[in-house]
Amino acid sequence: MRSIFQRLIFLIIIGLPLIGFACDVCRGNPDSSLSEGMDMAILTLLGVTGSVLGGFASFFVYLKKQSSAVVKDITEQRTK
Repeated sequence: MRSIFQRLIFLIIIGLPLIGFACDVCRGNPDSSLSEGMDMAILTLLGVTGSVLGGFASFFVYLKKQSSAVVKDITEQRTK
């Protein structure tokens, strides 16, 4: 049983480098269609992230303006 396990481990170690060959992106081929696709995916993710963060920022600006308007109304009512 132990020798079968050792042989299996040996075959995995010997066969592992064959699995690890790099693709065009990993090798750094900038003209590859994989590289172009990855570039577009990165730009898409940056766009989505930027729009979500922009939405949060605009929501907090909106809340700030609304709270300022409420405080202004309250102070005007107290001065009357």
